[in-house]
Amino acid sequence: MEMSGFSGFEVSYVAAMSLRRFRPGTEAMIVAALSSATFVYIYSWPQLLGTADEAHFLYQSREILAGRVPYRDLFEFYTPLSFFLMAGAFALFGVKLATAKVFMALVHALTVGLVFKAGRRVGVRRSLAGAASILYLVIGPSAWPYASPHWIAACLLVALLFVLTKRPLEKKSLVWLGLLTGLLTATQQQVGVPIAIGIGLVLIAESLLDRRAGQSTSVRELTQRVGMFAATAVGTTSAVLLTVMISAGPMPLFEQLVLHPLTGYRSNIQADWGVVQGLTQWLAFYTLPALLRVLSPGLLAISLLRLVIASRAPLPSAFGNLPAQTIHLFFCVCSVLYYPDFIHLAFISSVVLVVGAETMEWALARLEAMTSVPRLGALVSLTLVLLSIARLSATRVDLHDKFHLAHETAFGWVDFQSEKHRQFFLDVSSELDQSRDRSLFCYPVYTSLYLTTGAHNPTRHVVMRPKYLSTAAYDEAIRTLDAERVQTLVLSPVFLDIDSDPMYAYVMRNYHCANASSNCLLYRRND
Repeated sequence: MEMSGFSGFEVSYVAAMSLRRFRPGTEAMIVAALSSATFVYIYSWPQLLGTADEAHFLYQSREILAGRVPYRDLFEFYTPLSFFLMAGAFALFGVKLATAKVFMALVHALTVGLVFKAGRRVGVRRSLAGAASILYLVIGPSAWPYASPHWIAACLLVALLFVLTKRPLEKKSLVWLGLLTGLLTATQQQVGVPIAIGIGLVLIAESLLDRRAGQSTSVRELTQRVGMFAATAVGTTSAVLLTVMISAGPMPLFEQLVLHPLTGYRSNIQADWGVVQGLTQWLAFYTLPALLRVLSPGLLAISLLRLVIASRAPLPSAFGNLPAQTIHLFFCVCSVLYYPDFIHLAFISSVVLVVGAETMEWALARLEAMTSVPRLGALVSLTLVLLSIARLSATRVDLHDKFHLAHETAFGWVDFQSEKHRQFFLDVSSELDQSRDRSLFCYPVYTSLYLTTGAHNPTRHVVMRPKYLSTAAYDEAIRTLDAERVQTLVLSPVFLDIDSDPMYAYVMRNYHCANASSNCLLYRRND
């Protein structure tokens, strides 16, 4: 029997070949397995909610979904893309902590897949690329197990490395580089700007290497390539910023995205290279701070040595992807110099591990040529994987031990660290239930309470510290508290200098302790 001129055998053969054409290859299946395992692992962590940074990100996203405009109604020093993305997730799946955890598990899953793919693109064997992907979970998310714009930036950083190391860099690649850099700058301007400079330098460096190889690139052609990248990057970032500039105006964006990071933030938020500080010391147990401290400087030193060696080779091809990955790593390091503690070093680990895997591949190739040890690379990879899995298992168990008190809140189920923290949440919720509205002001910071109690902060600020914010910002916040007659206030002693803090003096005049059992953290307005 024939159908439309084809025999049954021919139809079956065409169908079989079509299925074969779309059958995923080995590497695609490895990426899928690594990404799926990452998602399951990250989501298996407890539903912990950070009281400050994570809550800040999620609260701002919730408020944007509710209609408040960033930079006008909310004080924010990051560019807004990550907040828009999280607000979109809340709109689709509900304003709850579980939504944020699923969102971040997906981001980490994508990052792990890109670490593997970028490793393979720069010549790393499969076993070692897989080991680097799994190690990312140890020195990356384990150092900061919270939802954060930093993790979105980490994913974009390794995506840029993946595109940057493609050969040759065609026009389509330049557009991709511009798009990803624009998205990165729209997520975190302090990361996107140095990375954009670095990619421009990569394009110039590779043009010089082409000349060395006898493939002359004219100044006009180089200008066009850099211009194509820059135009796409600037256009992408501008499109995101214009969405809020129309409502907020240009001056608030300039003041909060440019002036504040260079003044209030820079003068009050500082850290030494790779330092483990008091408030985040407990997180150091889950990662490898010593490794984070030495890995990127060590890799940069080795890369520079390899560049010197390659420059003496007769063939320009000896450079390979080394210039691109070295420059990209250097500017990744530059992007966290504003606060280079061990956690911020973890935020660039997606790129560091790809460069580290490529460096180890380079070293293994020479060791295998000099020794008779069979499958040395496989042995190294297996060791890294087993050690990583053991560490990841210990991290998961310890996190569940620490955050074991589950409670339903206005932000969904939250796992509290202690009965004291849970009871304080219940005390604040009870106080808000008795107030005429659910307005709450936490000073200087306790942002998670806005989420767990379903409260509304009528001021623009969720983090306030003298010198970190201007006197005008304090005057504005106090005027708002008076105008709104905010009944409930939380005053935390962290970072407070009671002798000079203007907000502390205001609270003492206008509020009284509402719960002595909570060490007078909870206050009620006098009138």
